[in-house]
Amino acid sequence: MTYADVGGSVGRTIAAQLPRRSHDEPRDMLLSPEEALHWDEVATGLDMPWRFGPEEGFIASANDRPPPGEFPVGWFFSPHDRVRRIAELLGGDRRIGLDDLRALQRDVSQRSSLTLRDILLRGLPESERLSGRERQALAAIRDWNGSYAATSQGALAFELLLAEIVERMKRKGMSPRKPAFWSARDLVAERLAALSEAELAQVTGPALRRAARGFGRYRNWGGMHRLRLAHPLGRLPVIGRRFRYGDFPADGGNDTLNKTAFGLARKRHYATYGACARHISDLSDPDANFFVLLGRQDGWSGSANAVDQVALWRRGGYVTVPLRLETVRTMFPHKTDLQPAG
Repeated sequence: MTYADVGGSVGRTIAAQLPRRSHDEPRDMLLSPEEALHWDEVATGLDMPWRFGPEEGFIASANDRPPPGEFPVGWFFSPHDRVRRIAELLGGDRRIGLDDLRALQRDVSQRSSLTLRDILLRGLPESERLSGRERQALAAIRDWNGSYAATSQGALAFELLLAEIVERMKRKGMSPRKPAFWSARDLVAERLAALSEAELAQVTGPALRRAARGFGRYRNWGGMHRLRLAHPLGRLPVIGRRFRYGDFPADGGNDTLNKTAFGLARKRHYATYGACARHISDLSDPDANFFVLLGRQDGWSGSANAVDQVALWRRGGYVTVPLRLETVRTMFPHKTDLQPAG
């Protein structure tokens, strides 16, 4: 949990009750019956790592691994990309305003992809040995700044190349069987970095030829990476299309602040998970509260409010929700009274 108050104090704690287990990593996901004895001594949030009033003046949290303590809080956490990006954007001495926070929530930069990109470049052939389409894809990868904006050609070329490389690594027994796992890209990067340039060229050269085809087909990241909203019934065959809304180019990626998760991408696909709500509150002003939702608030298909904020979300807008009664009366002149039946 993160905390902030009107006095400017901020903090972070872990709201959980957990057994005091050993730091030894479990050998199996299914624990033995003896492991239940750890629950005889339960720890609370007071026994776990916490922060209050940090020197940097802000708290960043993004499902990242907490600092080590007396016992493990868990084993599976998101990579540090998002929390490091928050720290990068909020750090320093400059004053942060509402516009900065709005931009932060829509940020789509992922620096760790550039590290992996640089590893891949070691094994790619020289431009003069490539076809025109392959040279275009290679140039897009080399010039890429790590942005997963829908208009980015570099993100498209990089992700296509990475997916093709991992496919070839799997065939050669060089890659994890489950590359969609959160930390798999780190594992792939480690294995690629350990290869010689000659070994790397065995997978990157053929992969670039296949990736160049997709690069010509989709043109940019949003051409392949899509956002579609759907009611749960939208997964049904045939009639499911009646419960789907929109088909948009999607900004973002697996570990960007504006998260739109996906697996290894070799063809057009839809984001499977990601950011679906944005909220900013200025605690010095009770009227400065800003919200926006991506999609419905309930399961009522066809509701007038099911997708009425999608356009607002896509252009980076917010709904202002004041708390002062006089401001509410000024901003919302229409009043609806709900009375019990009978």
